[in-house]
Amino acid sequence: MLVSGRSMAAGFGVITLTDPALGGMAAGQMAIPAGWAGHGIVAVDSCHVSQAKYPVFRIHSADGKMSAQALQSYGWTWDTGNPGLKAASGCLPL
Repeated sequence: MLVSGRSMAAGFGVITLTDPALGGMAAGQMAIPAGWAGHGIVAVDSCHVSQAKYPVFRIHSADGKMSAQALQSYGWTWDTGNPGLKAASGCLPL
């Protein structure tokens, strides 16, 4: 979520999301409640052809009683166990 000046006036702060594949370069900002802290990155979904980018973050209130997080998704691969059969590819339909 990009942050505008209006959001800042409405009681929001920001965290900077970095791109670890590019040496920690700033990749965007995300609005969080005022007084909260946290960190995050921009991850790539390597399981799908589109390789969509999405935020992975952890934020917490100043008193530590509330928090929110979004973790990365995991791609899966599988094998048939039989050398004569081709292993399936792609993502599991979970």
